[in-house]
Amino acid sequence: MTCPAPRPRPIGALGLAALLGLSACPGSGADDEGDDADEGGETVGQGDDWCLDVGFDPGEALGAVGREVLAPLPSQVADVTCTPDTWAGPDTPQLAPTWTVILDEFRPFGGSRMVAHPEGGVVIVAPNLFTRVSDNGDIAWAQSGGYLELSGLALTMDPDGTILVGASSWSEPSPDPVERFDGQGNSLGAANIPFASPNAEIWGLSFDGEDLLVACFDNTMDDFQAPTLLRVAPDGTELLRKASFQVSPGPLAVTTDGQVLFGNFMLSATTGAVVGQLTLSDSGFPNAASTAGEDLWVAGSGADLTLAKVSGFNVERSLDAHDRYGASDRARDVATTPDGGAVIVGRQRIPSTPFDLEWTDDHAVIIGADADGNALWIDRPAVYAEATNVAVSSDGAVYVMGFAEPVDGNPDAAPRWLRRYDP
Repeated sequence: MTCPAPRPRPIGALGLAALLGLSACPGSGADDEGDDADEGGETVGQGDDWCLDVGFDPGEALGAVGREVLAPLPSQVADVTCTPDTWAGPDTPQLAPTWTVILDEFRPFGGSRMVAHPEGGVVIVAPNLFTRVSDNGDIAWAQSGGYLELSGLALTMDPDGTILVGASSWSEPSPDPVERFDGQGNSLGAANIPFASPNAEIWGLSFDGEDLLVACFDNTMDDFQAPTLLRVAPDGTELLRKASFQVSPGPLAVTTDGQVLFGNFMLSATTGAVVGQLTLSDSGFPNAASTAGEDLWVAGSGADLTLAKVSGFNVERSLDAHDRYGASDRARDVATTPDGGAVIVGRQRIPSTPFDLEWTDDHAVIIGADADGNALWIDRPAVYAEATNVAVSSDGAVYVMGFAEPVDGNPDAAPRWLRRYDP
């Protein structure tokens, strides 16, 4: 079975719309639907075929802010191969969200971070956004301001519930880029971290017991900024400093037995000794990671959206890849569930409309897996969108955040959405 092929899409141009269907592929046996699309680019109903099934009802909140997408013309684009035998394929049941809320407008510089709050819901930080959303979707509090253009962003919570935000800006460098906040988002001042640079760039924060691990670009003894791992005691004492130009900025996650994934390297969290370099068996690079006891769940992107489970000393226990149209799907984030499973989020590339033959479009994908990596559920809201962040609370509630193209197609005003799932 083949489908309309994707074409390269300009960076920053995403689409949101109610994807009500995709026209039939030539030779699929659904000639009537294909004829309708060829004649007017009209939407068609969801087919039972993996090639035709383009997603689930996005719901009122997400559907209301999106632009409707018309089906592509198969005769006007080349073919790609559909892959119904992919992991999390057609037999994986949908899990519908409990609720969806629209938060703000997505800003393209700086990314976003989200963590589960111990009292329920999540804390979110992004350019010009710092808020807590409760477990029922209400805004518990929101602090205005913040950088608009970020070069680095990190978020974590310490054992007593204090929120730590690391934010680095090209336009507003700060000698104290990590700030502490109480449970209501009120500032408690800068965290006591012995940076060597007056403008260190933060890209990861995590706790190992009471000690704070910081992944950043910081000055070396030669005054060059290099990827640096710091271990800092509660009183600000530097316990470890490990810098290497071989590290690629990426995930920061520490296992319960004291190994830390620092970008693409596994290190001892106490001594900094190199345990190994993390290379997934599909040659994918780790985009995100989440602690699963002595193991790590790793979200990667080779040619596909990849979920891998990696144990100590860089042993890959499992790897599963989701590939729908052979169009460079991407994993963005991963979170561990209370039973040891994982939820991975990202995007899949889908064939574009006949009115936009230069583009492929991004489709949000959310997959839940058990402790062995078996896909348990999936959601693909029928909108052009991308899922960027996921957090799981101690009671198993799953929170997924993303952004999508607005009704008027203006990529600078893309709505940011948040959904809760209850597996």
